[in-house]
Amino acid sequence: MKPPTFNAAEAFELAQKRSIDKATEQLSKVLVYIRRDAECGHFTSSYPAFIMGAVKSLLEAAGYNVQCYSDQRDGAYTTISWANKGLKG
Repeated sequence: MKPPTFNAAEAFELAQKRSIDKATEQLSKVLVYIRRDAECGHFTSSYPAFIMGAVKSLLEAAGYNVQCYSDQRDGAYTTISWANKGLKG
């Protein structure tokens, strides 16, 4: 039997790169939703899927409140809000 030609280190590197690519793509999509809703005068946005943990962490670090939900009727979705984030007091 021959050893595998694709070793664990290569698999890890590929998975890590794909994960970063997917998170970057999802963050771009989420920001489109946020900008659209902010331009309409809204203080919340709804994204029609769960967001990845890395994307959630980046949004929270930027001051957004992020909540993920799932139910039988609506499926998975994420709400992002920025109400009161611009107020100084």
